[in-house]
Amino acid sequence: MSPKIKNVVYLLVFATLTYLVGNQMKKWMSSKEVVAFEFVKTEQNVNALLSSQAWQTPDKDGNTKVERLRTNTCLDFLYILCYVSLFIFLARILIGNNHPKILTLSTLLLVAGGADVIENLCLLQILNGARGLYPGFMYGLATVKFGLLILVLMWLIFIIGQNFLKKRVEI
Repeated sequence: MSPKIKNVVYLLVFATLTYLVGNQMKKWMSSKEVVAFEFVKTEQNVNALLSSQAWQTPDKDGNTKVERLRTNTCLDFLYILCYVSLFIFLARILIGNNHPKILTLSTLLLVAGGADVIENLCLLQILNGARGLYPGFMYGLATVKFGLLILVLMWLIFIIGQNFLKKRVEI
């Protein structure tokens, strides 16, 4: 099988897995609520949020938001693997396996995924009662993760635009 076809197959596999895992995660908690929690930043904000009635009241299945966020976060470890792989194979398809920047883009995606994993570990510690530096550290890791993902996407668009313009000039 050619490298291009392998990339497409892997892209389809990871796109499907990302979609399926993401849908499962949304059943437990909305992305908006998760991202809001990732950016609480201070111990006081964590305490206020977790002690609020909205976070302590069980849903129809008997789960509080704390329990739903814990389950969502456990699923997120699989989601991280899926979305990082999806973006790596998307980049390989869009700019090619041998593009000089593919290794850099892949490394940035792996660092973003690593930051997301450590952020999840901080989040689980917070849900288990830890405070201290965890909220601020989680905030910093979320900032790094989202910043790198935005940077990679913008850089990828820039490279694609350059390639498009180069091909237009050659015609």
